[in-house]
Amino acid sequence: MATMSAISSPDVGNKLGFAAFLWKRFKEARVLQAAGSLTFTTLLALVPLLTVMLVVITAFPVFGDVSSLFERWVNDLLVPSGASAVSDYLAQFKTQAGGLTAMGLAAMTVSALLLMQTIERAFDGIWRARSKRPWWVRFSLYWAILTLSPVVAGAGLSASTHMAQWFPSWSFGNIVWAGLAFDVVLLYVLYRLVPNRQVPNLHALAGAVLTALLLETAKWGFGIYVRNFNSYHVVYGAFAAMPLFLVWMHVLWSMVLGGAVLTACLSDWNGGAVELSDNGRERFDTAVQVLLLLKTAQHEGKNMTLQDFGKRIRVNSERLEEVLNKLAEDDYIGMEAKGWLLKTAADQIQLKDLFERLVYQPGLEGDSVPRALRALILPGLERLDISLSDFERSLVEVPVVSDTPEADEPKLPD
Repeated sequence: MATMSAISSPDVGNKLGFAAFLWKRFKEARVLQAAGSLTFTTLLALVPLLTVMLVVITAFPVFGDVSSLFERWVNDLLVPSGASAVSDYLAQFKTQAGGLTAMGLAAMTVSALLLMQTIERAFDGIWRARSKRPWWVRFSLYWAILTLSPVVAGAGLSASTHMAQWFPSWSFGNIVWAGLAFDVVLLYVLYRLVPNRQVPNLHALAGAVLTALLLETAKWGFGIYVRNFNSYHVVYGAFAAMPLFLVWMHVLWSMVLGGAVLTACLSDWNGGAVELSDNGRERFDTAVQVLLLLKTAQHEGKNMTLQDFGKRIRVNSERLEEVLNKLAEDDYIGMEAKGWLLKTAADQIQLKDLFERLVYQPGLEGDSVPRALRALILPGLERLDISLSDFERSLVEVPVVSDTPEADEPKLPD
């Protein structure tokens, strides 16, 4: 009997291959164009976004007077060196926003939610999400991010101020790692929750850490440029702060989206199975392997997650999700809190039915060409008229999905 271990794990692949794959996905996602769109949207929604966050953080007395520290962290992230006038503008806007009525605050909230929607669209494009969440799920997610992010930041800032009191030499202003940690948390939340795809925690964390490090490096490099090679002051004079701010926002969003591409590639890169093609044979092979794995897991009293499948089947994660969703639609498998499980008994699953659903279903009517093709294909389909259990018993080893025609194929029983 085939077991889970019978299906070999995919190779990690070489670094150059992954770099080429990453660059290909970066271009396909049109990151720079998407960053430009988000820069414009941010310009319109930045003040509403910060207003909502400040309202949330000041609603928790337990954090004490940390709103100024929160603003300092936000300004350090958003305002480039040499554009301090932007900080003054933002401070004025936020001060005026403090006198908003309930209707005005509601309008600000809507603007902030629209920014989150734009970010989600960009992320779904990068992760190639095939469906959208229901509107109420999206609203709940946006609201959770807008409200919980300031709470987490406030808790961290409050803890930092207490640590500074206990250890005077450990001043918040000198702790570069504190700002970096907040960047990592915010990016992790974005990469893990915003895309309408299952993103592994480790991949989201890796993408967040690397992106946060790049952001800190970019802030340092941008500051050097502004201090030494800035031509904007010569051209724009007193108005130079705004173009500098726009350039920095474009750099910021390019890096955030670039980190999203990296995070998505960590999930989609699976050795040689990096290209996604509309190949019916791949879908069929993957479906059979998925069902065999779930059958074995059922015997062991376990469910399987996407990560479990990815360790045992060499297939693009997008293809894997497509196959899982198709099998779920046909009621072969189901999804529970702990993962995927087999719903239809293995001796009731016919390979012929699977092939017809995933690859080719001969038509009963048509002109001479479809009828001739049907006559040629039916004998082969008859050989597939066996159950998954019978097929499993015929195997010596379940092969990994491979694009090479020389790969060994399992023999079917006579």
